[in-house]
Amino acid sequence: MPAPNAAAADGPRRLNTAVALWCVAALAFAAHGGFLTAALAPGWSDGPPEVHPGRPSRATRVRGTLLLAGSGSNVALTRELVSVCTPEGAATPTVADSIGSTGGVRALIDGAIDAALISRPLHPDERRHGLEVIAYARVPVVVAAHPDVPPVQWQPADLVAVYAGRHPTWPDGQPLVVLQREPGDSGHLAVARALPEFARVDDDNAQRRRWRTVYHDAALLQAVARAPGALGLSDLATIRLQGANVAVPALAGQSPGAAALAARRWPFYKDLSVVLAPGAAAEVRRLARCFRGPLARPVLLRADALGL
Repeated sequence: MPAPNAAAADGPRRLNTAVALWCVAALAFAAHGGFLTAALAPGWSDGPPEVHPGRPSRATRVRGTLLLAGSGSNVALTRELVSVCTPEGAATPTVADSIGSTGGVRALIDGAIDAALISRPLHPDERRHGLEVIAYARVPVVVAAHPDVPPVQWQPADLVAVYAGRHPTWPDGQPLVVLQREPGDSGHLAVARALPEFARVDDDNAQRRRWRTVYHDAALLQAVARAPGALGLSDLATIRLQGANVAVPALAGQSPGAAALAARRWPFYKDLSVVLAPGAAAEVRRLARCFRGPLARPVLLRADALGL
């Protein structure tokens, strides 16, 4: 079915949206492959997926189905939720690969998609469009590390020291490789919200380009799993649902999870939300309600996420 304001969108506007979505996807693909190939670990040989100019295949509507797109942090969990929330015999909505929270909101405003997926609050310039935000899950933001790193007994201050470059090695002496996300990444913002000193270090890292930057959630987990000594910030739900081959260190003796979030024992988290345009169709509203209903609970349990 068409997006709520698709009928009002003229040809040039749709073309601009398609080009914008393709550019964001191309950035993500570049980070997924080419930028990481030379710098991380021996044996990293996967090239970036092929991208065809003018054809944003990662966010293309399947005729007769809803299209959701946005933050990569939402993708794994939302795909699972869509599968249990689609009535028998109905067309399953499409959840596109990551185009980022900002890309999703822009595409929704332009009428290119039916709902945006975000892992951060709306920006002021986005709120003026009268969008409706429906939060459906709170997920722990965690350190994802190479599976062969030794156990660590870190405090939150140690995480600041790691990103500041003051912990260059793991306890066994192997080099510690920090993978940075782009400025404004929701995971980094979540840690900065709880640790003001991390916010200052993170800003300094971005200005100095201290660490290699990865622009895609899935690419970061793949890089961490393949590069000895690597670590980066991710979210536990994506790790659980994708079965990512990474270690998740405890902090201050506390392991992350939904129970820790509920008891306020884990300080780093982000809320996943679906964003609807004014006048959104009943079908997409029903789907968003289901994300918060009883059908979603088994999925949230498997993801170790807290329902909202």
